[in-house]
Amino acid sequence: MLDYSNNDGSWELQTSASTYTCSQLFTNIPVAKNNNRLKQHFHGWFIEYDQPAFDPNKAMLMDFSAADGKGFTFFYVLPFDANKALIECTFYSSETLSTDAYEKELQAYILHHFGAGFKIAHTESGSIPLIEEKPATTLANHYLIGQSAGMIKASTGYAFQRMTEDAALIAASMRKQLQRRKRHARFRFYDRLLLCIIRENPEKAVSIFKQLFKRQSITEILTFLDEDSSLMDEIKIFLQLPWWPFIKRIWKVL
Repeated sequence: MLDYSNNDGSWELQTSASTYTCSQLFTNIPVAKNNNRLKQHFHGWFIEYDQPAFDPNKAMLMDFSAADGKGFTFFYVLPFDANKALIECTFYSSETLSTDAYEKELQAYILHHFGAGFKIAHTESGSIPLIEEKPATTLANHYLIGQSAGMIKASTGYAFQRMTEDAALIAASMRKQLQRRKRHARFRFYDRLLLCIIRENPEKAVSIFKQLFKRQSITEILTFLDEDSSLMDEIKIFLQLPWWPFIKRIWKVL
C-alpha cells in the first residue's frame, strides 16, 4: 500500500497495482522512525547436529549468562528435537549491531554450551521498537492492528500471542460491535518502569529478570508476561523482587 485516504465515509487505498475502496480499514502502519527509541534487536541461527545435543522437552527463554558487560542482553534456545534448535541472541539498545557482531556472539555461545560440529540451516534477524506510549486514535471505521495497536509488549517484545488474540476477537465480532484485546493501564505502567531501569541500569534489570525466573514458576511468569495475571498475583511477584530500582523511578514514568 502506497497511501490511503477517507472520501465521504469510504476508504481509498492506493497500491502500485491499482486503487481500491472499502468501508472499513485495518492497518498496521510502521511506527515513525525514531533513532533514540529503545529496540529489541536479535539474530538467530537454526542449527543442526549429527548427534543429540538438546533436550527437546526444555526451552531456555532468557539466558543472561553471557550478558556481563554487554547491557541487557540474553540468549534463548528453542529445541525442535534432540538434534535441531533455534538459538538467538537478543539485545536492548537504540542501535542495532552488524551481522558479524551478532554471529560472533552466537558462535561463542553455541560452542560453549553445545560444542562444535553443527551446521546452520537457516538464519533470522529483526528489530522490534519497544513502544511505551498509547496507540494513536483513528478516524471512524479505521482500526489499528498489530504493532500500531500497541500489541507489542514494550518490556519484552512479546507480540505474536497478543496479535493473534486481538485478530481473533476482531474476526469473531465483525457482525457485532467490534471488540479488541483489552489491556489494563497498570501493565503499561509496569513496562515503562522496567524500560526505564533497562535504559539507566541494564545490569540491575538483568538481576531483576534472573530473580523473576528463579522465584516464580514458568506458568506464573508467562501468565504475568502475557498480562493475564491478577493484581494479587502481581503483588506477590513484586514482593519477591528488589523494590528500590522501581520506587526511585516512579516519578519518571507517571
